Amino acid sequence: KFGSKIQAPTRPPSSELLVIGAGLPRTGTDSLRMALDHLGYHTYHAQYINQEGHHPMWKDLFEVSLAGKDIANEIDLAINALLEAGYTATTDA
Repeated sequence: KFGSKIQAPTRPPSSELLVIGAGLPRTGTDSLRMALDHLGYHTYHAQYINQEGHHPMWKDLFEVSLAGKDIANEIDLAINALLEAGYTATTDA
């Protein structure tokens, strides 16, 4: 029926991020987050950094990157933190 709400599918927790949407500021990453959420994903966006207590994690990753070191371990820690929080997708710069 036109105008009726569509029920978003329920997606089970995942052992990996199913969607990674990377974009520069002002390129629609929050709109993509809303669309993914509507499709049943639980989508992480930078607006959740403080809410989730992830600021120290991203700060550490940034500092290791600035020092020119390998950031693979920090990326693994970040992905694991998102998965532990139940996220199945992420969008942002």
